[in-house]
Amino acid sequence: MLSFLWLRNIQEDKAVAKTGDADKGVIIGEGTLKVHNEKGLGVAADLFGLSAAS
Repeated sequence: MLSFLWLRNIQEDKAVAKTGDADKGVIIGEGTLKVHNEKGLGVAADLFGLSAAS
């Protein structure tokens, strides 16, 4: 019903900073969920009979 799509694959940038023996870096990636079957998704709401006022 859902699949994950990469908009931008993971890239590792190690050239951010170096402190002593530690290498500081950044991992960058973007993704999104693609809905294949909208009717297959649902929400369980108000299970305890509570309203916004209580």
